[in-house]
Amino acid sequence: MSLPFELRALAAKRSDVLAAMERTFAEEIARVTTRLASIACARTGSVGFPQRFGSSLNVHVHFHTLAIDGVFEKTAMGVRFHDAPPPSKDDVSEVARRVRERALLWLRRRGYLDERAAEERSNETIEPSALDACTQLALAGGAHLARPFEHKDSPDAAFERRAHGAARDANGGCACFPRSPTQRWCAASSII
Repeated sequence: MSLPFELRALAAKRSDVLAAMERTFAEEIARVTTRLASIACARTGSVGFPQRFGSSLNVHVHFHTLAIDGVFEKTAMGVRFHDAPPPSKDDVSEVARRVRERALLWLRRRGYLDERAAEERSNETIEPSALDACTQLALAGGAHLARPFEHKDSPDAAFERRAHGAARDANGGCACFPRSPTQRWCAASSII
């Protein structure tokens, strides 16, 4: 199951949100599978795990879930497995609809949704925390960090020119013997 873009950052930062979304999805799959099998008091199961990144190592929270395609019935002789028929498109739509409804209800109860009208919300930019800023950078793929290519001869040559020039200027033309601690400080700080 993939989460909506707006929910990925929250799920990436908050383990309670991540766990609730996975639990809701697993419970809805189990509910439909049990109903399709039509066996009273039967149980089913699944194993799921979250993956927090996509193929390019970007933040992309989604779940991988292995669900049993049937139910287990406890009998006097032990446990018996019953296959469930494959889900129809309507069954899949029902799971998606119910997961969405339950997720919104869970998020609303815990105060994660701001349901005020857009006019009531402030237009001021909220300063993000360091974690929020890093998450937003990861979600954006770092596209806005790219810089235009500037041709330079050699980084080492440019550094040497700055270092020798700064030392020569601060030392009155002699890079070997600084005149004072202040001149040494000036020479060192201008290199950086």
